[in-house]
Amino acid sequence: MLAFLVYVTHSALLRQIAYLKAENEILRSRLPKTIQTTPAERSVLVCLGAPLGSSIREVLGIVHYKTFLQWVRKERDGTNVKAMPRKPGRPTIPPDVTALILRMAKENAWGYARIAGELNKLGIQVANNTIKKVLIVNGFHPSPYRTKGDWDRFIRLHVETLWATDFFTKDIWTAGGKVTFYVLFFIHVGSRRVHISGVTCNPTGPWVEQQARNLVMDLQDRGEKVSYLLRDGDTKFTQAFDEIFKSEGIKVKSFRESLPTSMPSRSGSFRPSKMNA
Repeated sequence: MLAFLVYVTHSALLRQIAYLKAENEILRSRLPKTIQTTPAERSVLVCLGAPLGSSIREVLGIVHYKTFLQWVRKERDGTNVKAMPRKPGRPTIPPDVTALILRMAKENAWGYARIAGELNKLGIQVANNTIKKVLIVNGFHPSPYRTKGDWDRFIRLHVETLWATDFFTKDIWTAGGKVTFYVLFFIHVGSRRVHISGVTCNPTGPWVEQQARNLVMDLQDRGEKVSYLLRDGDTKFTQAFDEIFKSEGIKVKSFRESLPTSMPSRSGSFRPSKMNA
């Protein structure tokens, strides 16, 4: 009689388990493929499932058997502690790095690729896409000089410390015939203030270089800050000419195809607001 009761009870339990497994499979089909569990939940499952041994395979539903074994090992070792989840996406960069990116973009008009390279030299690793987002959010184009209007943007960024230089010519009739005079001038782009550096019939390299030295000394005497000097590709502007400015921390940029709107033409028809002899 007792054996019969045990058999009936065992059969009922098996049918209940079969029903619960079928119901569980239906529920699992409605849930995400991956279910996150807490350390406390894993401890309960390990406590109930570990005594079943390998037969746990038949009832496991939310994790793979190998994963369950890892839970058992961690529970045994006391390492069943879930690490704090990392926020999705790239980690945010420190405010000082953001400030450095914006400073590089403002002072040098660099794009994201150049900035990434310079940061790398400083031992700072920032993804290109992250630098792009920082630049765009703060009103900078991520790739200067690649789209229409970037040249104007460069002018606006540096207008207070930007100078440009060029020659214009004037033909004068003398007793010996027509003579062409070359006038070298420098212009402060923001104020349109013009500095007439010198006039000569023979603008050689050494002469042009001396005019550069004169301007640098004049600017230093006035305490005026200069970040960039723009010039065209005229061969009269020698490498030594550029080096004079670079030695004072002034970047020299050569433009060949188009002049900024603030530059006067070579025709001599410009109207400076102030002349410095």
